[in-house]
Amino acid sequence: MRERTKIRVAFATATLAMIAAAYAAIQLQFDTAVNVSQSAAASEKGRLARLTYVDNGEFVKPILVVYIDASGTPNGEFNVYARRSFDGGVTWEAPALLSRDATDQPTGGQAIAVQGVAFFASNRKASIFAPQFYANNANRSVLVTWSSSYCPTLDTGELPNPDQLINTAMVPNEPYKCVWTARSVDAGATWTSEQLTDARRDATNDVVSGSQSNNGFAIAWQEDPLGLQPGEAEGPGDGGSGAHTTGGTNIWYTYAANLAGANPLLRSKIVQLTDNVPTPPPGDGPPTGPGASRPTLQMSGTTAAIVYEESKGGGGGGKDQAVAAERAFTTTRSASTRRT
Repeated sequence: MRERTKIRVAFATATLAMIAAAYAAIQLQFDTAVNVSQSAAASEKGRLARLTYVDNGEFVKPILVVYIDASGTPNGEFNVYARRSFDGGVTWEAPALLSRDATDQPTGGQAIAVQGVAFFASNRKASIFAPQFYANNANRSVLVTWSSSYCPTLDTGELPNPDQLINTAMVPNEPYKCVWTARSVDAGATWTSEQLTDARRDATNDVVSGSQSNNGFAIAWQEDPLGLQPGEAEGPGDGGSGAHTTGGTNIWYTYAANLAGANPLLRSKIVQLTDNVPTPPPGDGPPTGPGASRPTLQMSGTTAAIVYEESKGGGGGGKDQAVAAERAFTTTRSASTRRT
């Protein structure tokens, strides 16, 4: 069982102070930390967005926090939750469950079978994007993304999913993961969850961004055909950060100009951003060839800039060079260039 942890938020005010009578510096003075998760179980990986908009003539600035929590799961498996506060963190609305199945039940903790082997599904850390301000009468859009081992068949929503594989490189073994999203157009009052990938490749390192003009949203992630690899105790790769890749690992991408609408919304616009192809090894062992990993993503207007690491293809993985890609999109088409 996991040790209990909490999601806390502390609010700071900046004051100007003289240091050694030589220069001025900004000191942050924090109020008492607020327990947002208020959970008896482990809570981790909190992310925060501050929303601003006019509601019925009143200017409001709710705080929206997303986090993972292990409440009610058999062995400490995580689910993704969101909570809002409209009074600066003093009080909080009830948690909204984002990692939910077609019957609105938590996906974390569900018993699943992958290639005939029993597992309990779990969800990894969530990322969030929201514009800093919403214009009058505009959708109050928020986009959240995470990876999960709960991966039903995309076309039917059924389990077990025959395409989902098991990552035997990790100890203990674990199911391949898929990418999930939750989106809101009313500042987090209600949510629509959507599964993007099918776990035939192991998805991780999902990142989300969008336009401050509220007219573009994008997600990028990596998919490893052999599964997330453990590191070799050489810096950040140790422990399975996704930097240690197998040949044929690629970066994938999806976008939307508007988060309103029925599913599939983001899934219908997925494209493969890199073109790495695995090379079969001469004997036993993982495939060789280049692999791309750990994307970062920023947007300016409706142009998304993506930077990722890519191995040169001389071995099983590692990070050898940084590659930047730009993708400009509209609601109906996209155009891209790639440069090194």
